[in-house]
Amino acid sequence: MKNNIILGLLALCTILSSCSYKRNSGFGTSDRWAEHETIIYKNEELLKQLDPNRVIIAINLKSQLATIYQDYQEVLVTRCSTGVRGNTPKGTFKITEKIREGKRSNIFGTLFDDSYNPVFTGDRRYYEGSYSSYIGHEMKNWQRLSNLAVGIHFSNNIWRYPASGGCIRIGWEASEIFYKATQKGTEVLIN
Repeated sequence: MKNNIILGLLALCTILSSCSYKRNSGFGTSDRWAEHETIIYKNEELLKQLDPNRVIIAINLKSQLATIYQDYQEVLVTRCSTGVRGNTPKGTFKITEKIREGKRSNIFGTLFDDSYNPVFTGDRRYYEGSYSSYIGHEMKNWQRLSNLAVGIHFSNNIWRYPASGGCIRIGWEASEIFYKATQKGTEVLIN
């Protein structure tokens, strides 16, 4: 029964990827979504009744949408930015760690020289110069998926295409709702 429900949700994700949600505002000229453009749908009534025991998260890689379902009803649909070159794994995962503040990236951050001057900001795997220290970008509302180095978290960089190292980046308001809606053990379906 549970497998049929999961397969049904994955099918729904595929259907949603072919739908075009109405934007909150015009497309604009930037390759990055503004915070006010990220949430596409919010069911205010269901938001008041959120129960982490009844929530499933679905991430659609094709449409770059993240959805909270409660009792198989959409609670929230938001734009997201997932991993480039297929770095976000597909499948069914569980949230295994939740850290509201203080979690820092091991990949994205700022590199400094001996005098603590920044020499590079971004994905440090692509920097070939020398540096003395590194501070990773903070990933607020971090939710790790099945003990992988991948999670759902807040970012100001919600691009209009896959752009992360593998994580699912979502806007601030959505990250607050996702964090509240889930618990360790919440299923996350990525398709």
